[in-house]
Amino acid sequence: MKKSSPKDARKEFSLSFPSFILNIFMAYLLWLFAVSIFIPLSIEISGGDGLTPLISFIFLVAILTFIVKAAYDGKSAVDSLAILASEKKPNHERKQRYIVVRNGGYMVLIVILSIVMIPLLMAIHPVFAGIALVSALILFFVLLLPLMPMIIDRIVARL
Repeated sequence: MKKSSPKDARKEFSLSFPSFILNIFMAYLLWLFAVSIFIPLSIEISGGDGLTPLISFIFLVAILTFIVKAAYDGKSAVDSLAILASEKKPNHERKQRYIVVRNGGYMVLIVILSIVMIPLLMAIHPVFAGIALVSALILFFVLLLPLMPMIIDRIVARL
């Protein structure tokens, strides 16, 4: 658990979350232009052979600049939110709450960032999209592993 005061965590969250939202919005806006306008137009012009992967790559590079910034700010926002969520819990529940909020937030980040990247990678080559999808799923389940004992305990407690 990261050692930080709730006051520092609030300040960090208030700085990183708006930047995260702005970068995600810009990435999705570029993604929307790429997927709905430029990639279909390149398919129409070149038949999908030569121009489509190039257009997809250009947009992928442009979107990656916003995605990298969003991932960094999203990680800071999730970490500070985990500190804030666990601050008022008793000591024996604090670490557990921190892990749940942090890993859950990271899983949401993975889903959000994968939604942007996979369609563009698919337009470049389907293998790239498959690699990105498998990587995202592996990372998702690695983050889910520390949560499994807590999930199982809750299910057993309800039986």
